[in-house]
Amino acid sequence: MLQFSVVFLILYTVCVQSQTIKQLLDSDIPELSTLKSYLINMKRNIYTKEFSSTEQTLTFFAPNNDAFEKLPKGQRDMYNSASLSAADHFGEVLAYHTGIAVDEPLKLVQFTQQTNTVGNVARRLIFYTKEGTIYYANGARIVRGDIVASNGVIHIVDTIMSTMTATGGIYDKLINPVSQNTKVPQPKFTKFVRLLKAYEQQSVSGVRALNCMKHAKSTATVFAPTDDAFVNINTIRFNQLTGNPTQLKRVVDSHVMCSGVFFTNILMDQRSGNGLNAYYGVVKPKLFLDDLYISNGCVKGQILKDSANMTLSNGVIQPIDRVLGYLYNTILEELAVRQDVRDFNRYAQGSQPVRDKMSWEGLPTLEVPESDKFTVFAPQDSSYVTDISQNRNLDNILLSHMLGGEITLEKLISRTRFNTLGKKDGYSNEQAELVVQFEINDNGEKEYYVSVNNVRGKIIKSDICVRNGIIHIVDSLLAVPSQSPMQFLEDNDDLSTFFREVQFMNHFLEDKTKTITIFAPTNKAFSEMRKSRVGNQLLGFNYRNAFKRVLNRHVIIGRAILLSETQLPMDNIQSEFDEISLRKIGSSYKVLFNNNQDVVQIIKADNRVTNGVVHVIDEVMFIDDLNAKEIVGDATAMRISAVTLSLMCFVAFLLSNNS
Repeated sequence: MLQFSVVFLILYTVCVQSQTIKQLLDSDIPELSTLKSYLINMKRNIYTKEFSSTEQTLTFFAPNNDAFEKLPKGQRDMYNSASLSAADHFGEVLAYHTGIAVDEPLKLVQFTQQTNTVGNVARRLIFYTKEGTIYYANGARIVRGDIVASNGVIHIVDTIMSTMTATGGIYDKLINPVSQNTKVPQPKFTKFVRLLKAYEQQSVSGVRALNCMKHAKSTATVFAPTDDAFVNINTIRFNQLTGNPTQLKRVVDSHVMCSGVFFTNILMDQRSGNGLNAYYGVVKPKLFLDDLYISNGCVKGQILKDSANMTLSNGVIQPIDRVLGYLYNTILEELAVRQDVRDFNRYAQGSQPVRDKMSWEGLPTLEVPESDKFTVFAPQDSSYVTDISQNRNLDNILLSHMLGGEITLEKLISRTRFNTLGKKDGYSNEQAELVVQFEINDNGEKEYYVSVNNVRGKIIKSDICVRNGIIHIVDSLLAVPSQSPMQFLEDNDDLSTFFREVQFMNHFLEDKTKTITIFAPTNKAFSEMRKSRVGNQLLGFNYRNAFKRVLNRHVIIGRAILLSETQLPMDNIQSEFDEISLRKIGSSYKVLFNNNQDVVQIIKADNRVTNGVVHVIDEVMFIDDLNAKEIVGDATAMRISAVTLSLMCFVAFLLSNNS
């Protein structure tokens, strides 16, 4: 049996190796079914001729089905149309994925190699990159390698590789960014090129970074800030930068690595490492809310997805939205030029104590002392439900969005609790505390939240470095609640059932003259309630009054119970229906009802609203008994109604027979 298996394997290998690349692609390789359909429909010469020819040895990087799924829908639709223009474009993609005279298996490939490609797109470059046991070609991960054919080898990749024409090296591309491929967005680097030319002219201590970009045999990665990245640097400061050789060299060197070609896929795999050495500083890739960023020191720039991986003859350009190695604005100046925090900027500009801390008057060439650095949590414009400009505690509210020192996201999540510059209630000497938390979203990613006085917001943009500190953008105003109870319930999708059911008490919940505590069950809690016979009846039409009494049990009018500030246990708390109790067991908060015989758990406590607080609970507080006091009245009424309905039906039957 073993001998038969060995013979079969040898025969299979010989048969496969006797097939050309075309014959292999025509066979049924499941992960290449999309590619096969495009090859058959569009019949480019490279497929019908070069892949069949044995006159030259080829390496074909075959995009798998996932690679085509990553393409924009418009491009997939174009390929599906099999039009002439689609076929031409697809032929160009095929040519770029096909190298001449590289038939060595992956295990023999060195760290970096280059090769010509076939067809009318010759002289384009293919980089092999090996990271441990993972191989890449121009940033596309090789998911299955060494499918050997009689005229070469196929490596299956998970991404369509860049199809830009490399008419020169990185420096040439920065100076003249126009591409022959009009389908790839082309950012402009005019301002960055001006820095490079000033850097070259001054040549204080060598221009290694520039030489790396120009050298034909370099293996370089340049994080190039686009012209949009310079928008917030005014002309005076830009000229100061170009006229300061030491600072200029540091800025240029912060963007250039000559130690390898790093495509976005590879950068993603480098996130857990110690970083990559640039000519100045260490570049660290980071993922935040599904966007890829790179940082050098404090400054962090986002890699622009639509134009990433610009492949040239001596490396790759990664366009970014920020200038690395250069801090130009103060906190106040950065807020003034940003378009997403205009309201917060308006409030800050009008507050003298806040304005004094956010600004700094030193020269751009001077380092800001640590004692003059601050961290600001700036709410985005959409987070203001009401105008707080007339709030008598406005200064304190704004100061509660500030921390002393330069606190990055990494430092925030390592410590989790910080004293703000504001007071807890605007009058006491006790500092308001900022608490950091995280939650796992539906994609399995961590989302970070900060809260002050139990009012929280999600960090949606982190680590915006400025000269005198750091700005984090949050999606909600902190320290003071800006949502009414009904607005809070409406904005939380997981509480939509409770929001719908408590509309009958809207006038109580929205009364700003009354303080209120709400225990809000989740949608899942109502779904679980329906599984009970009693719960299902309560949710039906016939027991509406009983169900309203159940809902009233979830509302306390006349007091706002913040669990983090309350001494527990608390008993005999009067709700709008009957009494409940509160307990803390370990780190969990519990609500007891039905004479403390039944219990539910609070899963999100202390969500402050304008006139009170909302606690989210995991079950509906109903008594699973048809004899429960909230049901008895409705049950008696239903029995009477049932008798009445039966008599009416009988009378109707008699009348119909008489007629």
